[in-house]
Amino acid sequence: MPFADEIEDEALVADVKSLVSKYPEAQPVIDRVVDHFVQLQQRPSKRVKLDPSSPGRPSSSASTPSSDPGVHLATIKEVTILTPLRKKLNLVFSTNALSASLGTHPAVKPEHSIPTRSIRYVAVVPVPDKAVASVNVCIFTTSAEPLVFSLIEGSVSGIVEEAGRRGLSPAISTASGGFDAVPFLYHLLGKVLRPGVPIQSPNDADFASTPTTTSTGKRKHQLYVPAHIAAKAGHLFFLPDAILWGFKKPLVLLRHAEIASVAFVNVLSRTFDMSLATRDVAATPAKVDFGMLPTEEFDAVKRYIDSKRIGDASLADDRKAKPHFKASIAGGTATAAVDTNPKPKAKVLAGTIDQIAADSDDSDDENFEDDRSHGGSTVDSDDSGSEEDESDDDADDVDPSDTEPADA
Repeated sequence: MPFADEIEDEALVADVKSLVSKYPEAQPVIDRVVDHFVQLQQRPSKRVKLDPSSPGRPSSSASTPSSDPGVHLATIKEVTILTPLRKKLNLVFSTNALSASLGTHPAVKPEHSIPTRSIRYVAVVPVPDKAVASVNVCIFTTSAEPLVFSLIEGSVSGIVEEAGRRGLSPAISTASGGFDAVPFLYHLLGKVLRPGVPIQSPNDADFASTPTTTSTGKRKHQLYVPAHIAAKAGHLFFLPDAILWGFKKPLVLLRHAEIASVAFVNVLSRTFDMSLATRDVAATPAKVDFGMLPTEEFDAVKRYIDSKRIGDASLADDRKAKPHFKASIAGGTATAAVDTNPKPKAKVLAGTIDQIAADSDDSDDENFEDDRSHGGSTVDSDDSGSEEDESDDDADDVDPSDTEPADA
């Protein structure tokens, strides 16, 4: 709990820690509530001080402590911003704010800025299907829309101002005078984030995918899975403590403590769907549906869900097929006979992909044996029927010239 050190009431801190120990899923909600009120305190007053010399214009000297960006740390130049803007801007890191600006100093009015105290989660994930190795950095806040920008991995020179060279380790700075962009980003985030704010990336230990490429037929290693939300195509990233979907708006970040259960549905030969039920303050679970996941990724996704001990609700009672009731008459009274073998409309996962394939093979064998039991009578009856139809057609096809007119 990063806010515990800032609370002077020791009894209150003890009560909050006791509540979190009993109900761990409450901790993200408590953090969000605290950050919400902190954000309210930092908002500037709506009343703007006017400059007497220029009626109707705000005073350039007017400022509030909440709008102070703090000490300037560094600026990363010409960064591709994906959300909420979509343009190249400079990222200005200060102790109190992270800004996307046309300038290189906090004094220049930014086009977008977020207070560092409002940052609650940072995800650094690989950019899918990119020729040059790059990462997307997703910064989630307690109130505003996430800030998402891209960085190229490896040594990049000339994008960091001189102010950023203070206190850098040799592992971050390079011999050519540049910086390895991703480690330098971690270095800056470590200076501006509150204690306890997670910075997470996908890794092989938690999730690794090896799909088959369509062009070469070879298997490749990747840390993400393609998935849709409704008609929007995107990718799922399975982080150590959360599941992230992007990069179409809006981004979806689900911490493990916020996920009530996971259900795998509509498992077909090529794709399957995954439905996540989430918890909220009102204890009414909402639902997020991800569709069109490749079936070859199913085993890797299932292992991740099991390893994180997220509840699998694929075989929950509300997802089972409902029994069919058939009305029958016995002894003059109407009774209801339950069909004990109903045909479900949608197949719900009950095992691995190999088991599903085996089930389909068994059904094909039963259909084959059923055809043999008829001794080919179905085919013969069709042939005989066709012969009768041809004879009928021959009888109906009469040339009018062959008939002689009747005598008057």
